[in-house]
Amino acid sequence: MDIQYILDAYSCVVYIISYISKSERELGLLLQQTKTEAADGNLDAQRTMKKVGTAYFHFRELSTQEAVFRVIGLRLKECSRKVQFIPLGENPCRMSIPLKELQQKSKTLKMKKSIDDGSDDDGDSDDIWLKSITDRYKNRPDLERFDQMCLATFCSEFSVLAETQIPNKINEDTTFKLKNDMGYIRKRTRTSDAVIKYARFSVESAPEQYYQSILQLFLPYRLNEQLKPPQFLSYADFYNSGFIKYSQMEDLSSVQNIVNFNMSKFVKKDKELEIAEKQLEERGYQEDAWAQLCPETEKERHECNEVGENTTTQEVDSPELGIPDLNQTDKPTDENVMVQKTCFSRSEVIPLLRTLKETKAHIF
Repeated sequence: MDIQYILDAYSCVVYIISYISKSERELGLLLQQTKTEAADGNLDAQRTMKKVGTAYFHFRELSTQEAVFRVIGLRLKECSRKVQFIPLGENPCRMSIPLKELQQKSKTLKMKKSIDDGSDDDGDSDDIWLKSITDRYKNRPDLERFDQMCLATFCSEFSVLAETQIPNKINEDTTFKLKNDMGYIRKRTRTSDAVIKYARFSVESAPEQYYQSILQLFLPYRLNEQLKPPQFLSYADFYNSGFIKYSQMEDLSSVQNIVNFNMSKFVKKDKELEIAEKQLEERGYQEDAWAQLCPETEKERHECNEVGENTTTQEVDSPELGIPDLNQTDKPTDENVMVQKTCFSRSEVIPLLRTLKETKAHIF
């Protein structure tokens, strides 16, 4: 097991990136040579893939821990908390309704138009998108607990219920109905709050996108116009000099104070991560960084390679013999299904025939 001291964010980033991007130069050259040999031999696509796969299976270095991990069938990653992605920006990424449902909806609209005015309309509609988490947030209930709730808190503390998950008897303390037929949400009580995931922008290189994103995430709103009122020229102006008033409060609240307070609950060590990212870009990525970070591991790997080269093992004639999946051939086989006959003696058959009914007895 490799245990390294991590003193700052930059060391953590370098360690993780170096580990997941360890170079396998020898394996890459071997696969390229195998592909070239397959092309020179005029092999078809199936045989070429089979040849390359065989070379990969036999010559790739695999640690004991990784082999045990694959044999046991453990998950690649497992988290104790859910991760919720939040789309941000003027035109965020959205999922469309399945094509089959769109076609059925178009036919229904055409039939309705034809019945109403007797004309055949195209039946086009802009309602082709699935309901996003942002749409559900804007249609949250008109309750006091939701009035001052920002989008980040909404996504972290509540989960959207599917139609099959809606209970017959709704618990009003944990389950709430959204407005405009947006479905139901339920507070996460059995599990911890979800970890929010969103696009990050730099305040130096993209200031307008940065302030727009933090206003969308950490400022309570129900309409997009509330993120930048008409009297403000930019999102940065509204963040620095804007004030809002909640329905239950008489005094005005600073937009900057509200955003910073909500942001402090979710954003941890943001500045340190930005500095680490800049340092990595300035210093550049080293191809053999893992060998420098963990020289003991690389030394053990080279020693194992030397031991393997000096150890004589019995080689098989074909590398495919040890892999059953690669031994599949299309050659016909002479194996047939054997039919075993069951024979009864006369003394065994006569008692059985006597027990038959008259109709069945005529058959024999």
